[in-house]
Amino acid sequence: MPPFPASRLLNPGSYDDLSDSPDITDSDCSEPSSWGGFSEEEDDDDEFEAIPNPPDGFGIPVNPDDLDGEHRPAPTIYDLQRSINLHFAKHRGFTVNRRQGQNKQGKGDKRGFTRYTIEYNRSGQPRRSTAKSRKSSSRKCSCKWQSVAKATPGVGWLYYNHTNPVHQVHNHGSSFHPSAHPQHRRVTKEQYAVMAPAFDEPSIRAREIQHLVEKQVEGTVLIRKDVYNWQQARRLDMLEGYTSTGYLLKVLDDENIPHKKLMEPDDPDQLMCLV
Repeated sequence: MPPFPASRLLNPGSYDDLSDSPDITDSDCSEPSSWGGFSEEEDDDDEFEAIPNPPDGFGIPVNPDDLDGEHRPAPTIYDLQRSINLHFAKHRGFTVNRRQGQNKQGKGDKRGFTRYTIEYNRSGQPRRSTAKSRKSSSRKCSCKWQSVAKATPGVGWLYYNHTNPVHQVHNHGSSFHPSAHPQHRRVTKEQYAVMAPAFDEPSIRAREIQHLVEKQVEGTVLIRKDVYNWQQARRLDMLEGYTSTGYLLKVLDDENIPHKKLMEPDDPDQLMCLV
């Protein structure tokens, strides 16, 4: 049913009442006889294209355009996770996290894990509907896909697929866009260097800043909310912990600018007027 009367949709000179139109009959208003309802042979919405796995020995590709070519071991587990997300997962609609560090080796400050489990960032069981907690949405989808990151002392970190076939497949399809995953939207120093000067211009909108960064920094994935958050963080940093009014009073005092403060009679801490 339309949100307003259908007569408002008619062009000038058309019939205001459909019953007065000589071209419409009862047979014209009957349901089409060619449609026989939903068929079981139609495509199932749950079907999706399988997500491929990175090749064994994946590290930092020498040629990012040839992921099956030569790879260099990543210096740290952080570099390996970033390489997997940047060069492989980002363009295939998913992202990975690491967990369950194992097999500690080394001594003193150099002691650390040499093995991590790599998993889909939305793996895990969703919250049960009977759980006694506040209502909230869950990003988890019970995906069992897992892989392994191994470190060779003195060499670096490399990726390897899981030997169990159960952990080699995803139970979901690819995301429509990399921006669906916060890991792909993390702001780099290069991106922030472009955004920071624009934040000081009050006439520039977040949408314009987003387009500016996407144009100047290749591979940028941002949404408008990210720009708003960084803009607000920069403003809070510039206020040095003060409120907007408090920071203004601080500047006036520091610069010895003559001014008068009129406070609320019932509340000496409440500013009413500044002259």
